[in-house]
Amino acid sequence: MHSRFVVALCLRGGCAIGLDTNVFELRPDEGVLIFPFQAHYLVPPRKGGYLNMAVTFALEDASDQSLLPLRDGVFKVSGKDIELLAELAALAKDASGRPKDEMAHLLSRFLCRKLKEKAAAPAPERRPELAGSKYEQVVKHIREHIVEPLTAKDIAAATDISVPHLRRVFKERTGGLSLGKFILGLRIKRAYEMLMHSDQNVTEIAARCRGARRPGQGFERRLLQVQAPRL
Repeated sequence: MHSRFVVALCLRGGCAIGLDTNVFELRPDEGVLIFPFQAHYLVPPRKGGYLNMAVTFALEDASDQSLLPLRDGVFKVSGKDIELLAELAALAKDASGRPKDEMAHLLSRFLCRKLKEKAAAPAPERRPELAGSKYEQVVKHIREHIVEPLTAKDIAAATDISVPHLRRVFKERTGGLSLGKFILGLRIKRAYEMLMHSDQNVTEIAARCRGARRPGQGFERRLLQVQAPRL
């Protein structure tokens, strides 16, 4: 967690990025904008490699809300974007003292392009199932029992929904996020906050947050990935 914006891009392979309680699957040539003080973490692929690029920046006016349309969403990275970002990366490595204004101009062009694409894109179609109060009921149950073992069967029974319907419609309602990844995102966010604000070690925090009946070494490994901001 930090006080600057981060443009996080997936250039090759694939990975997932958690932003607060959401987890976004990034395919090649996709990215997200991480806002200041927004809890985030990287979930690398289980198999294969990946190549990411990150650009950090701050706005002169901290009250500027112009980038809000890009929050909590995935954007595409085109060939023209890659060219612009490559030029930006070259400037960042240049030790000749070239002015930072040129870098700021390139980054501004990139962000303006993403904002225009966002404004021009049609609004995603929402299916009516599990909308409104029923969806909120499901999320409320998950949040209240996040430190307990949670299964789709348990959630479906508690909220009076069939398991297939719950899985399918939850994914549709959240724009592609599966039920399991939503739960994982909440648990890692809780653990992330505990890492930042307590003296407990990763094993102790994992035991409290993973919600598993058996040891969760994989969960602990993911927590190790987000310990860096604590330093």
